[in-house]
Amino acid sequence: RLANSHTAVSCPLSRINTRQLVNFSLFRNKQGGLLGETRFFSTSQRACCISDEHLAKSERDLETRKSLNDEVSRSISATKKHRLKKKSDKELTCPECEYRTQSVPCWINHLRRKHSTTPALAGLALLCECGHESISEYHSYHCTIGNFTVIRKREGPIRRLDSQKETPPCVLCDAYPTTPLGYVHHLHTQHSSTLRKNQVFLICECGFEVRGEHSLLKHNKKVWIYLRPSSLSNLFHK
Repeated sequence: RLANSHTAVSCPLSRINTRQLVNFSLFRNKQGGLLGETRFFSTSQRACCISDEHLAKSERDLETRKSLNDEVSRSISATKKHRLKKKSDKELTCPECEYRTQSVPCWINHLRRKHSTTPALAGLALLCECGHESISEYHSYHCTIGNFTVIRKREGPIRRLDSQKETPPCVLCDAYPTTPLGYVHHLHTQHSSTLRKNQVFLICECGFEVRGEHSLLKHNKKVWIYLRPSSLSNLFHK
C-alpha cells in the first residue's frame, strides 16, 4: 500500500477531480499497474482511479469482447436463416373450408385451431415437388424447392382431436397407443410383455402384419407415418 490519506490528495494517474475526494487509497495490482479507490462527499459510490496502462488494457479487452459478440451474432443469424420456412409457390387448401395459404405452418395451425384436427388425423399429406411426403412443417425448413400440394392419403370421415379413440386399447390396461411402435413399446415398458405373449398382432391399413418391433423395421418408411392399429378383436395369433 503506497498511500492512505483521509484528506484530499493529488494523484497524477487519476482522472478524477481530487478536490472531491474524502479518502484515497493507492496500491499496485498484480500486473504492476496503479489502482486507486476513491470516495466522494455526495455519494457512497466508489470509483476506480486507474493508470493509462490499465485503461489501454481494458479498452483492448472491450474490443475483444465486441469481436466475439459479433461472431456469435453472425452464427445465430446463420442458424435462423437455415431454419426459415420457405413459402410454397402453390396455395395449400383446406379440405373443409375456403381457407388458402402458402405457408405450411399456417395451414397446419388452421387445421388444428379451426377444425380440431391434424394432417395425420385428417388423412392428409403435403407432397413436395421433390417427391417427399410429409405431415409436418419440418421439410419446409430444409428443402430448396418447397412447393407443396395437399393430397389425401385416406378416405373416410376426418377424425378430430377430441373424437373418441379409434385405435385399439391395450389388452392389459386402458391406454390407447396411437402407433404400432408405441403399442409395442407400451407393452414392453409398462407390462414387461410382448404382442406374441398376449397372442395378438397389429394390422396396417396396407395389410402388413406387425408381430413385434423387428417386423416394424421391414415396413415401408413412407407408409409408416400413416400406420394405425386396427381392431384387435378376433386377430389372435396361433
